[in-house]
Amino acid sequence: MVMKLIDKEDITSNKHRKEFYDMIERIKTILSTEDKMSVRQIFYQTAVNKFVELNIEGYNKVVRLCKDGRLEGLIPWEKIVDRSRFSSQIDMWNNPDEFYDTVQGLYRRNIWDNQPGYFEFWLEKAALYDIFADVIHQHGILLMPIRGFSSLSIIHERSLTFKKYIKEGRKCKILYFGDHDPSGLVIDQSIRSSFKELKCDVDIERVGLTYDDIFNFNLPANIEKEKDTNLSNYKERGYELQAELDALPVSELKKRIYDSMVQNLDMEKYKEHWDIEQRESAVIKIDLAYIRKLRSVDKESDKETDIESDETGD
Repeated sequence: MVMKLIDKEDITSNKHRKEFYDMIERIKTILSTEDKMSVRQIFYQTAVNKFVELNIEGYNKVVRLCKDGRLEGLIPWEKIVDRSRFSSQIDMWNNPDEFYDTVQGLYRRNIWDNQPGYFEFWLEKAALYDIFADVIHQHGILLMPIRGFSSLSIIHERSLTFKKYIKEGRKCKILYFGDHDPSGLVIDQSIRSSFKELKCDVDIERVGLTYDDIFNFNLPANIEKEKDTNLSNYKERGYELQAELDALPVSELKKRIYDSMVQNLDMEKYKEHWDIEQRESAVIKIDLAYIRKLRSVDKESDKETDIESDETGD
């Protein structure tokens, strides 16, 4: 019996295939901890676990694995999201009844009517938008993704809202989330300076990322960008390591968003607000039921008119 020799290329191919499946399983394990994640978040978690190097080659490897894993049906499409791109389309309905169903659930009473203060969430990374939106939007709190350095136009626009509440005697605050790196720290400093120039007394609290987070969560540190003009100042302030907000575990990020929201709300007044909203929503439901009934009567009337027309030959 003659044994078939295994081709060297087949051995290499099988080895690569095994490495591929092993990495896919590692990625699936990471994905199992959250509803969905971006490729960048997956990359940071694979780097934390030493599955890939924390460099552009490691990132590109994760990009390829996520692509091939989905195309081969090994990773569910819905588990990986691209939060950096948005679509826009006007809302449409198939009929008035569908519209009434939607409207019934849309009513939100202005949360700031009875709150002693006012605050907004500002976010450096637009790619994390939906994580924040999932937590705060239902409560009527504004989320401002600034995509790096914010424009003076945006800051002026928001200052008008802050000044309105300040005039009413309320304390205003921005809960800021951004990278902890040379440019990241300059961004919130720049925001502070711009509001000061506009004579708008708003407090800015950096909720994340903090320098302690890098150590407490063993976050993968970014490679220094020597061309970053803010690097020397960063080091003068005693910082050596750098990390991106994306590297923070999603569960911790969600917890921090929620906790900072609750800490800055008067929860007793919020409950009063919610009770009033529920009563008003019940009234809206009754109003819509009445409109539906009127429409039903109109439809029956139209049918009778059509029948009469047919009988008379008109």
